[in-house]
This record gives sequence, C-alpha cells and structure tokens, in this order.
Amino acid sequence: MNTRYSPWLRKRVMAKNHKNSTCDGRILEGRLVAATVFGKPLPHGCVVHHVNGDPSDNKHKNLVILENQSIHRLIHSRMEAYFASGSVYAKHCSLCDGWYHKDELCGFYCRPCERQRSKERRAARTDEQKGRERAYQREYQRLWRINNPEIARERDRQRYQRRKGRCLESRIKTGRAEDCLGQPR
Repeated sequence: MNTRYSPWLRKRVMAKNHKNSTCDGRILEGRLVAATVFGKPLPHGCVVHHVNGDPSDNKHKNLVILENQSIHRLIHSRMEAYFASGSVYAKHCSLCDGWYHKDELCGFYCRPCERQRSKERRAARTDEQKGRERAYQREYQRLWRINNPEIARERDRQRYQRRKGRCLESRIKTGRAEDCLGQPR
C-alpha cells in the first residue's frame, strides 16, 4: 500500500460523446467505469478513489466516488497514518520522522522535537531581542495593572504578606529576636 503509483499508470480511453471527456475525446478509464456504475456522468469536482491504491485496477468494486479532492487527500493521509502507526488519527512529525497521536503534537512537531526547537530558538536570540521581550512583558504587566486595579491590589497585598512571612521565618531561624519591622520580640 505504501507504493507510489505513477500517474502514467492510469489508462485513458476514447469516449468522444461522454460529458466528462477532455477536448480530444479521452477520459480516465476509472472515471468512465464509475460513471457507468453511477448511471450518469460524474458531477464537476468529483474524484474517483481506488480503494486498493492501484490506479490501473479499474474494477467497479475497487472504485469510490468522492465529493472533492480535499476528502480524497484526507482519505490518503489517514490511510498513510494507519499503515505507519496503526491509528488513523496519528500525525507525522517532520523532524524526527515519527508518528504520534494528534494530542502529542504541538503544531507540526512532536512535543520533544518542539521543546528542542524552542530551546534552540531561545539560545539563538540576541541580547537586543531579549531586551525587547522584557520591555514588552513589563509594558503588558503595567497595562494589566491599570485595567485590573482590584486584582492588582490583592496580589500586592498577598505578595507583601508572603515577603513578611519569609522575612520573619528567616530571622527566627538565624536567632534574631525581632521581626521584619525591626521591633524586638
């Protein structure tokens, strides 16, 4: 099934009066057989799919009429995934050449390849780019604080409480008998 068949294997036959024939009166034999079994000429845009993948096998049991080329591509991609991995929902990672379930992919790459790729991209960034990204993050945080003042105040209060608690804990551990505010205990 993984064999790629040449388009030259598809036979063209003469059918001058057929609606689906080309200007020189020829038509692909598979389309002619499908139209004969269908009982009328195939609608515009229909595609004839060969179930066993052999375009020279034009028996009517081997032909399926599909609505358009995108469905035909989908069938072929699902068949390729099934024969490569055992699942029709598997997707191909172009970096490691492996097959993964669609949930294990980040876009076009599997998670390990995507992690490696993003590490390499981060390492390749210049200091100028990093500075721009930090400035963008600071600006985003500033605008967020302006648009969400209640949440920002609550977060500041929680941050102050955590800092105060850490400071008190560290002073107790070091043996100092005063809290963070400088008052003796």
